[in-house]
Amino acid sequence: MFDFGGDWESVVDLGQHTIDKIFESIRLKRQKFHSPDFAKFDENWLLLTNHQDPIRHPITAALMREKLAAAEPRFSEIIGSEFDRIYVLVGAACIKFEKGKFDVNLDPNYA
Repeated sequence: MFDFGGDWESVVDLGQHTIDKIFESIRLKRQKFHSPDFAKFDENWLLLTNHQDPIRHPITAALMREKLAAAEPRFSEIIGSEFDRIYVLVGAACIKFEKGKFDVNLDPNYA
């Protein structure tokens, strides 16, 4: 049940938290990539999923795009070169990182 008298998380905080968690998950997977038992292929993709849908709110979607764009110059440091492509499925959105760039695609049926 909801605690209507309690504090509610703002859409701005949720967007920042989601971006932070995405980058942290990528960092952890990059560490695992270098372990001897991690299976490597000619092309290595990383797929992350999130059951929440923070992008549904337009303010959160705009904030997340802004935070991704601000971090883009540091992508080589943040996302590294271990994975050829990284896909992050967040609700109805797919964020793709490839060759130091990102793209956010929304489901065309997204309401």
